[in-house]
Amino acid sequence: MIEHPARAILAASLAGALALTACGTPPAPAANGNTNTSGDPADSVSRAGDDDQRYTATGTVLANESHGPQLCGVVATSYPPQCGGLDLVGWDWDAVESQTQGDVQWGEYTVVGTWDGERLHLTEPPSAPKPPSEPPADPADESTTPCDEPDGGWHDVDPDKANPEDQQRAISRARSAPEFGGAWLDPLGPPREAVLNVSFTDDLPAKRKWIREVWGGPLCVSKAERSYARLQEVQQEISDVPGFISGGIDEPGNVVRLEVYVATDELRDELADKYGPGTIELTGFLQPVD
Repeated sequence: MIEHPARAILAASLAGALALTACGTPPAPAANGNTNTSGDPADSVSRAGDDDQRYTATGTVLANESHGPQLCGVVATSYPPQCGGLDLVGWDWDAVESQTQGDVQWGEYTVVGTWDGERLHLTEPPSAPKPPSEPPADPADESTTPCDEPDGGWHDVDPDKANPEDQQRAISRARSAPEFGGAWLDPLGPPREAVLNVSFTDDLPAKRKWIREVWGGPLCVSKAERSYARLQEVQQEISDVPGFISGGIDEPGNVVRLEVYVATDELRDELADKYGPGTIELTGFLQPVD
């Protein structure tokens, strides 16, 4: 049996379970640098967007010499931080606690407002960041292996071909096939082994035999609805989607995950019509407020 530290197991999956682009393209800033056109914060707060639906999000709000206060979808880990995102209408730095370094002013907040397609119009004062309702799940506790556990449990069928070099060789071999859908490692817990998962769109018995030629550790070969090459094509196109923040390939899910500022049913339908149902998992940074 092979023992791997849990973090090393996850890192060894090469592209990883979810490969996201580093950043997105925010909407164009307002011509006035996102300051209140009236000069009165209260007046800007009272003027809602075109849609009465309110949305909320928690994140970094940042202003610098290039733009006024913006709610950031992606933040660069520098000091001071760098980011861009949604222009906020009705923001008042004097009403919140913040940090300043040079020409950069920022802080973490929960905001609520209406969305006009480009900007968030605040409908109430920002508040301190609200913690998630429940702690994030530990990836090691969530199984992503679709195969049933074999009789006797997951184990090495050929210990001589069950070392990390063999594992990487098997992943590289799987990725070379036109039918390749994804590859990932599913940690099993103590003694910290992992199941090597590879998916293909066709001919699974032959592919399993092919992978077994180089890999003797725990293995699951499963069906993929879409090839990895197809997912790459979709990933390259979605950066043009309005409100794009980030997008990447989820190999265990065999989908492209796309985050935009507001995820509408209309956009979901458009993406499903263009790329096929289930190809894109759409999420919104701004969440509707009931």
